[in-house]
Amino acid sequence: MNQIACPHCTRQIRLRDQYLGRTIYCPRCGRQLGIANPSGASTNWSAAYAIVDPSVHYAGFWIRTIAMLIDFFVLIIPVTYATAIIPGLGGWIVYIVYKGFCISGWNGQTVGKKACGIRVVDRNFSNCSIGRAIGRTASEFISSLIIGIGYLMAGFDSRKQALHDRIAETLHIYAR
Repeated sequence: MNQIACPHCTRQIRLRDQYLGRTIYCPRCGRQLGIANPSGASTNWSAAYAIVDPSVHYAGFWIRTIAMLIDFFVLIIPVTYATAIIPGLGGWIVYIVYKGFCISGWNGQTVGKKACGIRVVDRNFSNCSIGRAIGRTASEFISSLIIGIGYLMAGFDSRKQALHDRIAETLHIYAR
């Protein structure tokens, strides 16, 4: 086993051979690091180094709040009708289906996220699967249960993840 230093926080990270050519996250600062494989199948650790993708910008608490407000206004009428039809559960069903299908099928964006120029991706910066998107949306219930503290976590996390993002292993980034 060998070690490299994170270029952001200088923490020493232990690396195994299977990390060559892959992306990992620093356990201290949470930033994404690509571990270069300098000669293909070779495990020449003296040439391995951390690569940082400077083009990734995480979307913070306030821009996500604005996107959520826009989505609130988009959903107010459908949620009201669904709640009248199925009291207590109809609104949640509409909310989960809307956000789940938009995030998985519309480039990781709801109407509010599209208007704010942000999107939801998985930990590999790929589009979310339908299961991950619905799971993420359903876990927002946990974030709101604890007096909204799960949402506030996004303001203090290095990768701007709220509690439900951590549960579903998703990230909010600015769309390119």
